[in-house]
Amino acid sequence: MSWKVSHSDQTQNEVQLTWNVHVVEYVNNIYRRTTVHVNSSKGTVADSLPKDILILGPHFVPPSYLHVEKWQKCPAIEPMTGYLKPLIVVHPFYYPGLTKCPQCDSINVKWDSWTTKGHREVHGIRQEECTLGMQLRCKDCEMHFGKGKGGDPTKGKYCFATTNALFWERREAWEMPCGIPYFLKRCALTRELFDMIIELRPSSTSAGLAENIKWICISVDNTFWSAGKASIADSKKKQTKVWKGGMMMDGKGAEYWSKEEQAVKLEAAFEKWSRKGGVWSVAAAQVYADQMNHV
Repeated sequence: MSWKVSHSDQTQNEVQLTWNVHVVEYVNNIYRRTTVHVNSSKGTVADSLPKDILILGPHFVPPSYLHVEKWQKCPAIEPMTGYLKPLIVVHPFYYPGLTKCPQCDSINVKWDSWTTKGHREVHGIRQEECTLGMQLRCKDCEMHFGKGKGGDPTKGKYCFATTNALFWERREAWEMPCGIPYFLKRCALTRELFDMIIELRPSSTSAGLAENIKWICISVDNTFWSAGKASIADSKKKQTKVWKGGMMMDGKGAEYWSKEEQAVKLEAAFEKWSRKGGVWSVAAAQVYADQMNHV
């Protein structure tokens, strides 16, 4: 509970956190099998993974309903699993070139542990994602800036998280390994979203860029414009278009009326068109009665 309180700006979904833990356990396992322990004798060569262990990552995509359907004869479909976010892992197993201090370029460093602040939210075009990284401790910087070593911590740092903007501030965007999100102080972006911003921002305004991103996310389909084809025919077969087209949802979620409100609106609509006449067939009264019974 205390972790959730201190991380209120992150995903609180326990299913998402469980998915992240499973990924962490997998990465810990394959990393431990392929690295040399610090207490090993000099010249020890790291082992390789057995062929029956799949190498997955660093972009972990949650199982879909198709996986559940193929794994089980009677699959238990849980809606919460359909909203799991992919997890991007910034770990030395996948990016060994990161094993140097981002501040002084020293290789006298040590991978400490996973970042204690948990995952970071990553904004994307098609979906939101998460990212989790490791902490890198520089022993040379610790001598200069470590409080316990007599250094001055106000002049620099010696421990860096691979998901923190400080880790990447001395690198240009094209110097970052492929697949790693672009980290800012307050948020993180997928490479796809970052590339689109770089391409569109010089020739567009901030509002125009936001509008482009919104429409890409909505992915408007031609079926939304079907309201423009709807028409009402009277007794003389004259067709009248009531709607002028456009998105029927208007960017809003579905709104449902209560039973009382539905009954009032149905009754008002029936009386309106009854007074106008010429539109309703003989079965209109029966249709109206069926609708009222349904409500």
